[in-house]
Amino acid sequence: MVGYIALFSLILSILILANFHIKIANFHIKMGNLIKTFNNYSRYRFPKRGKMNRKRLKKMNRGCYGGIPRYTIDTHQAKARQETKSNKVNRKILFSLIIAIMAMTAPFIALTLSSPVSEEVPATVTYNIRSTIVINSDGEFDAAHGINSGSGAPGDPYVIDNWDITASTNHAITINNTRAYFEIRGCYLHGGSTNFWDGIIMTNVINGTIKSNVIQGNYHGVHLDVSNWNIIHANNISDNSLDGVYLDGCHDDSITNNSIWKNAWNGIFLSISNNNIVMNNTCNSNSWDGIYLETSSFNQIFWNNCSWNKDDGIAMYWNCISNFVFQNVVISNTDYGCEVDGGGPPTCGGNIITENTFMLNHGSLPYPAFNPFAIQGFDNNGPINFWDFGGIGNYWHDWTLPDADTNGIVDIPYLLDPAPYMAMDNFPLTNWSVIPEPPLILLSVIMLGICLLMARNRKKQ
Repeated sequence: MVGYIALFSLILSILILANFHIKIANFHIKMGNLIKTFNNYSRYRFPKRGKMNRKRLKKMNRGCYGGIPRYTIDTHQAKARQETKSNKVNRKILFSLIIAIMAMTAPFIALTLSSPVSEEVPATVTYNIRSTIVINSDGEFDAAHGINSGSGAPGDPYVIDNWDITASTNHAITINNTRAYFEIRGCYLHGGSTNFWDGIIMTNVINGTIKSNVIQGNYHGVHLDVSNWNIIHANNISDNSLDGVYLDGCHDDSITNNSIWKNAWNGIFLSISNNNIVMNNTCNSNSWDGIYLETSSFNQIFWNNCSWNKDDGIAMYWNCISNFVFQNVVISNTDYGCEVDGGGPPTCGGNIITENTFMLNHGSLPYPAFNPFAIQGFDNNGPINFWDFGGIGNYWHDWTLPDADTNGIVDIPYLLDPAPYMAMDNFPLTNWSVIPEPPLILLSVIMLGICLLMARNRKKQ
């Protein structure tokens, strides 16, 4: 998103500069014609060689202004008017482009400003190489175990930072049975996939924060087991052999602002884990689901981007109760955008799935074609889940008509797979609630148009 806003700023700057360039060009045209007129005045008023036939001159001009032939003035004025008019047209086109781009990108900027801003992992970081870390109690938070600062208090946590750890003989960082406050931040944890070692594994831990790390090429990226009240925030987690983030029997944890991609299983997997917050993560291009819940309830899943995964964007399976799935962007997943699978008899109920954007999932075709064999949502529990809330449903890109009363709600409900279970979105939206990023190809075409317009203007000059 930040990259698109930067591109928008660049295009807008070029438009403004082009507009300024045209103003300068108009000024040069006027000055050039003024100089030409003055030169003609000098030539006719003070001829250097020969004499002009005055009768012929009068016949051509039918009068003069201050000794300057009228046809000379008229010719240059007409040319100036023609060139200035052309430039005015160009300025109008540029102004229209500015308005169009601002109108197109304003929602994206508003969404970025209103949503939590992701913290990006620095591109270049100086790490210190060390061996794996194993901490089994609060008493082992010391320098020998990789602690660089802190006292373990809420406002002064123990800090494990800036380590480069290869998980070749053990998990890169293992923490068990602790209650003190600590942070793992700014570390590069990698290389555990071959020997089935995780990047970070925490068991029976509370008050931990995992922040701004690069966790790559391990078994699980981050693995929490029976650990509560922990924070996983702003990490780059990729290319792990199983899940990017795996919570097993964990409650009241938060997973926020992470980039979780290209993992061999799921981006985020919650198993028997309740009351967790999964917010504003990018879970893209994973081999299974972007976000997967199994026997997990009362979790809040919102503001995430789950796209281009090879299974579902978001999935709930077996005994998932009262989860809230809200304002996620779910695009181009191989299977369903969102799947609620009770595993046979209806075991998943009371889940609310609303105001999400579902586009091009399960083989659905681009707008406006609707394919009844490519439904983007699945719910085999019957009408015991809520795919709309308070009269507001979800946006399905291929189900936006009819809307006879123009109230922004499609007049016909969106029926989910499998049809006999009659699960449906009763109030599908005609426009997306969460706006996906603008297509780069569209901005590229606009950029090309600007360049062609500027080249055309330069050629005329």
